[in-house]
Amino acid sequence: MACVLIAAATAKGISLNAHPTSADSADPVFAFIRSGTIQWLAIGLETTVAVSLMANMGPRFNALTLMGLGLAFLSYRAGLDFAGKATCSCLGHSSVTGLSAEASNRIAWSIIGAAITGSMAILFGVRTGKLPPDNAPPRFP
Repeated sequence: MACVLIAAATAKGISLNAHPTSADSADPVFAFIRSGTIQWLAIGLETTVAVSLMANMGPRFNALTLMGLGLAFLSYRAGLDFAGKATCSCLGHSSVTGLSAEASNRIAWSIIGAAITGSMAILFGVRTGKLPPDNAPPRFP
């Protein structure tokens, strides 16, 4: 999942640099903030979560961090739907990524679903004892 988050953040960063004028428009959810600012915040969040996942702070910490990111993106998606904008180029500008807005939308929903579902599965594994808690020493076979 860390690689997926890094790829998504990279696509957003390349798109923002390739099309700086699109970053000056008002965000559809937060009209008082520029779209580019929201994109840079998303890049920062994705990169921070990816680094924390790679640091392997423990299964519960990783699951909660990933679930937090998934829920934040789910909330933003709900705001887009409420604003009447069913799709967005949240994975980058279509001329850079080669993805249509619909394909980008489907991929974004897939990432959100995988983040939340995977986090719930990991938390269930920790709760049932199938995975060690965060403070357990490493187990070697």
